[in-house]
Amino acid sequence: MINKIKSLNRKQWFMIAGALLLVVALVVTICLVCNRPQEGELVLEDIKEIEITEADMKQYRERIGSDMDIKKAYLILFEDEASCRTFIEEHGADQNPTAAGIGIIPMMENGYYNIVGKRTIEEAFDALADGEYSKEPVIYSNMYCYLKRIGIESPVNDDEALKELIQNERYQELKKAGD
Repeated sequence: MINKIKSLNRKQWFMIAGALLLVVALVVTICLVCNRPQEGELVLEDIKEIEITEADMKQYRERIGSDMDIKKAYLILFEDEASCRTFIEEHGADQNPTAAGIGIIPMMENGYYNIVGKRTIEEAFDALADGEYSKEPVIYSNMYCYLKRIGIESPVNDDEALKELIQNERYQELKKAGD
């Protein structure tokens, strides 16, 4: 086999190279034709091209309500009631009570704990005003908890965040319909 390759003359090498270039050109052409959008097919270069009206945003706000709210709080867990009460007395009013380094602090990636979905804690949260903390331990999952309400964040309150949310949803729908 190696002897056959060595025995090829210049003309044969040019023919092989030309054939390879022809195959590459054919593959590129086929790829371009197959990836070209069909007539009437929607092509979005940017998700921001999707238009969102005020009526769309109003309808979305009504449909979602408070389902996507983020209830931000500081939550610190204690194994016994006495430790929790002591913490509340000494650090309850602190701006950032987690800085005291006392108790068990659940993972708070963004500097707060989202208590949505934890009914007992959520009820205590709803009874507090922003910046207020529980004066009594909140019992949750056999633990005594300190709870300080930071506030509620909702994507439906921020027009830009809501617009991005609707654009993403519509983009996914269009993409799914195109598949």
